[in-house]
Amino acid sequence: MRKSYSILHISDLHKPENCNLNNLFYSLQKDCEDYMRDGILKPEIIVVSGDLVEGTKESGNEAEAIIKGQYDEVKQFLEKLADYFLGGDKSRMVIVPGNHDYCYKVSKDSMEQSLGENEKDDYKRLKTADPKVRWNWDDRHFYHITKDALYNTRFDLFRKFYNDFYTGVRELPEDLERDSYIVKLNEYNISFVCFNSCHRLDHLNPMGCICPDAVTRAHSELLYLKNMGYLIVGVWHHHVSGLPIENNYMDHRILNAMMREDIKIGLFGHQHVSAVIQEDSDITSQQRILLISSGSLYGNRHQLVTGVPRQYNIIGVDMSDDEVNVRLNVRKDSSQYGYDIPQWMTSPIGMRNLPFFEYKLHIEKPQLEYVLEDIERMVQSTNNYEVACVRLQEAGLENEVVLKYFDSYISKVSDTELLRNLLAKPRTMTQFMTALDAALNGKDKEWLKSLLACEEYQVNAPAYVKELLEQAKKMI
Repeated sequence: MRKSYSILHISDLHKPENCNLNNLFYSLQKDCEDYMRDGILKPEIIVVSGDLVEGTKESGNEAEAIIKGQYDEVKQFLEKLADYFLGGDKSRMVIVPGNHDYCYKVSKDSMEQSLGENEKDDYKRLKTADPKVRWNWDDRHFYHITKDALYNTRFDLFRKFYNDFYTGVRELPEDLERDSYIVKLNEYNISFVCFNSCHRLDHLNPMGCICPDAVTRAHSELLYLKNMGYLIVGVWHHHVSGLPIENNYMDHRILNAMMREDIKIGLFGHQHVSAVIQEDSDITSQQRILLISSGSLYGNRHQLVTGVPRQYNIIGVDMSDDEVNVRLNVRKDSSQYGYDIPQWMTSPIGMRNLPFFEYKLHIEKPQLEYVLEDIERMVQSTNNYEVACVRLQEAGLENEVVLKYFDSYISKVSDTELLRNLLAKPRTMTQFMTALDAALNGKDKEWLKSLLACEEYQVNAPAYVKELLEQAKKMI
């Protein structure tokens, strides 16, 4: 079955103090009206790849209040996005933290300056990547993380924002640095595995890092999603390569582990430039991951790359069986000097100035045993027979096992319109009987006429079906 939809990919809000997020929302709304006229689908999924707030380097008691205020503004903005693009369905919004989403004060208070006589030992420990040793270029001193419990709370303000925003939908894992979290969207046949690329990041360690545990701990679930035929997309904040003067990008070797888990696309931000590259694991395996970065959505001018305006992405996804066509459209701000209301327009992509970028990839075909197991689990937990029957029809009623499951569920579906679609051409006596009953209850004469034309189910029909047939003839 063909599925076509768009993803709104934004990153690095960094709201300037003198700007209003209501103006940003207005600009995105107006831009959507514009690009829809050009044939780009209105986004049905939103990905926010980190740096929701600007943060603060205040170290006094007011620091926490400042960050909370910023998150309150972002919460209202994201709720408006969810209402406009997603019909209020927050389950289709994906959020990960960035390096601006930690609390500077907590990081600073968790460390103490090392004694001078330990300098040689500290240097050795720093060279071997001791997780508790830091070097401060500002005062030329080593520091130690001495309050582990406090240090581990530096993302708690992000956690509180996240859990409040998604109340009743989802929560962050307890170990945000060593665990990923997965957002599965069945309707779109896509799953997002979310990583915190700020492992061990703090005010003295700006470098991005995804803990390897975050991939390996998710192996069983990722294998299951692969076998279910999902497109698996990784989401994190930091980029994987940079200029020689930079040291804040993450180790690209983590991509090999992602590719081995069949993560086909990576969405991130941080570098403040919308771009796309293709990474290969090695020649022999032919594994690939398509890496797409989003520019800064609303950053200050000093945060933007010289000559690069505010940007964001619209990613079109067109699925057909096991083939996926990805189409990247980049939107850029054409207003002068970072005006409050961005004026979005099409941005050329790459050195060839392409109006858009297309990429084809393949995903695993769903393995039937996994699909049936998932449907059965869903029915047991939700009693949603409607969705179960739709998914079984997509799996193929030609298969005897699938047909058996379908017949056991179809009589419990109460949605008459859905039954009319599912049972337009009944395959079994159970389906024929269910269709007759629904058509009679709905007084649908056209449907009854088509069912009466199905003579193969009338010859040896049981008494109850014969009674229904008589009622149908009288109604017509």
